[in-house]
Amino acid sequence: MNEAFKHNSAAYEHLANFLSESIQTGVIPAQHHDAANTIIKAERSGVLYALEALNQLSRDEPLRSIFSLLSMKTDYTPLLLTNSPNSNMTFDNYVPSDENKLSTRLARSLVKGSSHLELLFLFGDSGQGKTHLLSAMANAMGSNALYANVIDLGLEIDRTNRIGMASELFHWLYGFQAILLDDFESISGRDSLQKKILNILKGASVRNIPVVIGSTRELSKIPGVDSALTGHISHGVAAKLNLPSRDSLRIIAQQRARNVTLSPDVLDYLTENIKDNVHHLVGAVTQIIALSEQTDTPITIDLARAVAPMEEDLQSSGIPNLEPALESVFSGNGRGSKGESISEEQQQKAKMFKEMLASAQNEEEQCLALQIALSERIKELRSIGDTEEIGRLKIALSHLRSGKIREALDSAVL
Repeated sequence: MNEAFKHNSAAYEHLANFLSESIQTGVIPAQHHDAANTIIKAERSGVLYALEALNQLSRDEPLRSIFSLLSMKTDYTPLLLTNSPNSNMTFDNYVPSDENKLSTRLARSLVKGSSHLELLFLFGDSGQGKTHLLSAMANAMGSNALYANVIDLGLEIDRTNRIGMASELFHWLYGFQAILLDDFESISGRDSLQKKILNILKGASVRNIPVVIGSTRELSKIPGVDSALTGHISHGVAAKLNLPSRDSLRIIAQQRARNVTLSPDVLDYLTENIKDNVHHLVGAVTQIIALSEQTDTPITIDLARAVAPMEEDLQSSGIPNLEPALESVFSGNGRGSKGESISEEQQQKAKMFKEMLASAQNEEEQCLALQIALSERIKELRSIGDTEEIGRLKIALSHLRSGKIREALDSAVL
């Protein structure tokens, strides 16, 4: 322990504040306060006095206890930090564009243990691959890394403080070889949470545990963040994640399609119309493939346009209410076509699609929900041979694929 402090001058800068805040937040229990205060007083008197205090570890039981308390690993398992990184987000399928070479190189070197970075701050607009890169690091390190949302971490600290297990949480936390924190921008204006995170960062620094922070905003542009926290983070390395190039976006889209080959014109359409957010691009590819399978139709630009309409499609159509069409498709009055009874399964499907419509944030998502609902209903009607109803719904489905929302509503509503 002494050697670690001798070779880490930053430890002297952070030790007193770290111990003080550990006392305030309950990390250090009452019986160790005197020992902690002894070290705080010695450290603030100068480095030589701090070393003398640390040298007492070999003969002073309270001081030995306090550093044992701050260093030991336990079998503590938190309740609110159980989310695992997305297993599909790895370095193997992360597309390292020229725009993000620095971020990728730093992340890989940290995982390999060849980096001496104490803190890496990754930032970029939503959909630039920040979460993918953090998840790739977490997946590569496995159980050696903690991957957590800063809000979840704050809630877990609050919970353990209430039940008197804050010390166990911090013991567990500092047992990792790296700490990866995502969604840092959500810390804005949360003074109490900021103090907790700062305390964690200081503790990690003392123990030479690297911390990687992900944020959708540059540190200086996050409002309501305490200067002590920004000052600490500013001593690390900041790397911006930029939007990948058009060629990189094409690779990402095809990679997401897996075994389904997307034609060059479909890739061109998608990367031209969804070029500012990788998440949206990946989501569109997933929806296109699902819609193609549901409706048994090939993947064309028309199908892509139904999922990801162009700006003029949205401007010309407005945002209509699609729920009446859904009510009609599943015969919300309790009877289906040809007078067949609506099964409980059909009612559950209708309820599910209504919820999808209600949660849709734009016409694009509403339209997709209705297309899937129409496809499901057509499959059901084939089993009873209602060709008239099938024909009506097929016409509506065709209109939806062409972006003709109004015509689709006229066809779908009885």
